[in-house]
Amino acid sequence: MELWDLYDAQHSPTGKTMRRGQPVPKGLYHLVVHIWIVNPAGEFLIQKRAPGVDMWKNLWFTTGGSAVTGEDGRAAAAREVFEELGVAPDMDRAQRLFTIRREDNFSDIWLIRQEISLEQIKMQKSEVSQVAWASRGDIEQLVKTGAFVYFPYMSEVFALTGNKAEDKA
Repeated sequence: MELWDLYDAQHSPTGKTMRRGQPVPKGLYHLVVHIWIVNPAGEFLIQKRAPGVDMWKNLWFTTGGSAVTGEDGRAAAAREVFEELGVAPDMDRAQRLFTIRREDNFSDIWLIRQEISLEQIKMQKSEVSQVAWASRGDIEQLVKTGAFVYFPYMSEVFALTGNKAEDKA
């Protein structure tokens, strides 16, 4: 049974917890992390969600998940990368870019600058079916076709990593 800490609207811990799978109480939030790993070539490590997952089955996205009780965003990001990809993220090269308050969660958006060989990756088969390095243009094309989970903040991540918009010439 996975437990999540609950936060108020100002992102302050309430001391309350909830069980995963239950509705988040109105006016409260849990913590989610999205981790964007970028290599020196400016490519992003993306993963295709497994067919049996609850959300975004068979769609491409970045690594992510919910923080469990007692974890802050940094700890949750490190755990999620290790669980889903089987590699230790270089948290010395990690930074929280920003946090977004959504309907029932706070989403910490993390960036990790790290070279990872695809051969190093040991996918958690229940969560991940495929991994790849992708450019901004590749991701934008996947978004257009509906094959990549779209979030409005993505262009900000690309800008903060130095990935310019693709020329449309």
